[in-house]
Amino acid sequence: MACSDSTLWSDGEYEVIWLDKPSYLAKCSSKLNMCKGLTGEPILCIGNDSRYIVAEFYNKKNNESTFYIIDKNIRGFNSSTDLPMSVDGPYKKEQFEIKVKELDLPDFSESFNSTLKVL
Repeated sequence: MACSDSTLWSDGEYEVIWLDKPSYLAKCSSKLNMCKGLTGEPILCIGNDSRYIVAEFYNKKNNESTFYIIDKNIRGFNSSTDLPMSVDGPYKKEQFEIKVKELDLPDFSESFNSTLKVL
């Protein structure tokens, strides 16, 4: 299921979509024919395996990367964050590297927005 003609990457309900510029990660629903952005930040890299999606975003306010982990086995919405319960983060790089080892998370396999640079 594609949210739009601008889908750059997808895994189940999750898609990286191109909205003018840059790309964003969204959870999409074919039943509702809609996509909901997971963060207001542009996505830099993404990776996945059978259980997890890992994503690196560009935090423009702080000019740094933030990282999220999505566990595809978890369902439901967190009303306080307005995000799916499967989304865990944001993490700073050091915190994310610990989670990578703890959970045996997948490597990043796709890159987007090569014009965005984190200093």
